[in-house]
Amino acid sequence: MDEMMMDENKLKRDFNWKTLLLFAVPTIALNLWLGVYQLINSAISSSMINTDALAAIDICYPILSVEEGLAAMLGAGACAVIGKKLGEGKIKEACSNLTMVTLFGAIITAVYLALVFVFRTSLLETLGATQRLMPYCDEYVKVHVIFGVFYMIQTMFQLVLVVAGRPGVGCALTVIAGVVEIATVYLFIGVFHLGIMGSALGAGCGMLVSAIGSILVLCNKKQELHFVIPDFSGKDLGKTCWLGVADLIQSAALGLITALYNIVSIKYYGETGCAAITILLYSQWLFASSLYGYGKGISPIISYNLGEKKFDKIKQYIKNGSITIVLASVLIFGVACILAKPVILMYCPEGSEVYNMTIKVFWIFSLNYLLYGVGTMVTAIFVALNDGIRGTVLATFRTIIFPILILSFLPMAIGGFTIWIAMPLSEGLSIILAAFLLWTDRKVLHFNTEPAVE
Repeated sequence: MDEMMMDENKLKRDFNWKTLLLFAVPTIALNLWLGVYQLINSAISSSMINTDALAAIDICYPILSVEEGLAAMLGAGACAVIGKKLGEGKIKEACSNLTMVTLFGAIITAVYLALVFVFRTSLLETLGATQRLMPYCDEYVKVHVIFGVFYMIQTMFQLVLVVAGRPGVGCALTVIAGVVEIATVYLFIGVFHLGIMGSALGAGCGMLVSAIGSILVLCNKKQELHFVIPDFSGKDLGKTCWLGVADLIQSAALGLITALYNIVSIKYYGETGCAAITILLYSQWLFASSLYGYGKGISPIISYNLGEKKFDKIKQYIKNGSITIVLASVLIFGVACILAKPVILMYCPEGSEVYNMTIKVFWIFSLNYLLYGVGTMVTAIFVALNDGIRGTVLATFRTIIFPILILSFLPMAIGGFTIWIAMPLSEGLSIILAAFLLWTDRKVLHFNTEPAVE
């Protein structure tokens, strides 16, 4: 098809501070909505079934986090590789890469889900399922494996639709999927009394709607980026995976850190502490999601201009984006402190032991939001610049090494209260590391010379 017949990719525009923010708004809204409906769904399960169901879903989360990690790896890596190819005018290669990565992701996720189903009992025991919680966990996982491939596609295409120049479509599909999920979860639990099976079925319905909608959008050959019969390229697939490793680590690590938080909080504060940290971690999905969304929203623009070798533009976009992240972080910290009470009341009644503990430490944990955006933004910049090494190093230390070290040693050294400051401390150390990595890569940071990219 003649490329002149295709819709012009919106990444070609010149962006100022305002238009850069506006371009990222759909991705920000998308991630914010994900946080909102995760919060609502967890509250529905807790209030309409029981707290055992909420605990079971939390125990199963590491299984889903691997799927999220695979999707984030392929989505972020594809955005970097495809965005650069589009900027270079290699549209056919970009379309081929899109199809290849999608098929690869679906196959690898299906294999993973098959293994999860076969070994689910031992896996759930390892993740902490007790005899009392095992029936809930087993039922949830058996339903989820049916929809897991759609979950991977849904998550991956949230990023891919941005580089396709259709961030608004991705946002709309996610909102629709969220509404479907909330409605069906309520229907299956509240009307049909299916218990935790209803929670898993409702989540699956949302995944199905978003995944199928995204596939239909990318089947439209009138737009620049669309599905084609792929030419397999091991080099491009390998580069896609490598550039997205940072996002794989960041997503998959959340499951590991959640489990570690549960273990440590129970040790020092019992079940009350575990409930409190669960509420804090769910609230983080809500408040930090917009910061994550902004970095992901503007990274395809950087990759596209890297392909066109417009280094002055990239420098300006990074500067404007950094200012926005800092200002937004301060705003979100304030909003989190204001909304602390309403969020906690969604899970437990005022005056309860869990409420009293959570409200006391909420603002301490929320210091995390002052710092979270910087680490996320720098990681996104490295990936957008096709610098997988620095992006992976920062993501590994930020989401795995720093939290594990802090949670493993500080509580024993100076007391259990350090559980609540572990996340802010980790983000603070990550900013120092990010500054060092940027300093070691001054050629890319300042664009005094052309970055060394393939």
